[in-house]
Amino acid sequence: MAKDYFQITVRQSLGLLIPISETVEVVTCLRKEICPIPGVVPPLRGVLNQRGRLLWIFGLGDALQLPQKEQRRRAQDRLTVVILTSQTETNLRLGAVVSSLQGIISLSETAFGEVPSGFRPQARQFLAGITKVNDKKVAIVDTAAIFDHLQQSSLSSYSSVLS
Repeated sequence: MAKDYFQITVRQSLGLLIPISETVEVVTCLRKEICPIPGVVPPLRGVLNQRGRLLWIFGLGDALQLPQKEQRRRAQDRLTVVILTSQTETNLRLGAVVSSLQGIISLSETAFGEVPSGFRPQARQFLAGITKVNDKKVAIVDTAAIFDHLQQSSLSSYSSVLS
């Protein structure tokens, strides 16, 4: 059975797929609108006020430990944020910063292969598989693994903010 995915890029280099069923919406914000919170795990950049609710913002490139391009981060930079939702009864939400949206594609889950062992273990834990789209390898984001990792790290003490 085919499933729909957002095709995205992170840090202008890595192609990823995020299941649409695990997303709420895509928004843009200015970097300065994200309020940093001290003492949380590094992939968390802070919180964003989204229609009166606080939304944790997560650096997907940071979590995958991708190298950053040498460029200054400015407060007026516009960021693209894909809002993910946990597929649990708590229905937590998390905003993932991405470089760009490439579009929506439908793929059969049988098209996915294992994540190669050559990937860093830190990155592998957040990926569910690999496939090819337009002759380029892309990885599938495991959103459940992201939520699990953050809740086991420091997010559990802040989970009331997410719900």
